[in-house]
Amino acid sequence: MKAFITPLLFFAMTSLQAQQPSAVGEYYMHGVMETASAFALKDDSTFEFYYSYGAVDRFGKGKWHQKGDSIILNSNEKHISSFKLVKSEQHPGKDLTIKFSNPDRNLLSYLSCLAKSSKEQNFGRTDNNGIATVPMKSADSLYVVFELCPERISSFKVTNKNYFEFELEPWVAEVTFDNFPLRLTAKGLEGHHPLLDPNKVVLYERQ
Repeated sequence: MKAFITPLLFFAMTSLQAQQPSAVGEYYMHGVMETASAFALKDDSTFEFYYSYGAVDRFGKGKWHQKGDSIILNSNEKHISSFKLVKSEQHPGKDLTIKFSNPDRNLLSYLSCLAKSSKEQNFGRTDNNGIATVPMKSADSLYVVFELCPERISSFKVTNKNYFEFELEPWVAEVTFDNFPLRLTAKGLEGHHPLLDPNKVVLYERQ
């Protein structure tokens, strides 16, 4: 009997796998006002993601794989920091100065930083030239963020300096996926959005 059941189970499993619909295709987010977002799952197991809302477009890419009706997304690279510290010096004065640079100068007024020491912490925001002034003589650490990508906070340990220059990395607007799950349905993909309310399930309709 065992020799008979085992082939039956094998053929049943093979049949179920064959009936599983292919996930390859393009899926567009549905039901979120004034926001455009989509996933493109390609037949070489790579994916592309985009999100457009307001002043900046976000993007992502990587590999996907299917497990039953689950689609799992992972970025090719998971960058630790969105900024590069290119200079730190001691200048005359009582404040901390943080200067940011980027080829697109329109982005320079959307940067914030938090300076911390063992005794205090203070906040600064850039002007149109990408310069932020923080009313502190020194700091032990700096936290910097591009406000249009608020989930990407970068931290730096600093000592005995009060002037800092940062560059925005090319991937500052990239969205990172780490075992991000979506569920394949008859209509498309269902799941959370990597940048929106984590408690809300959205539908990405298949085109």
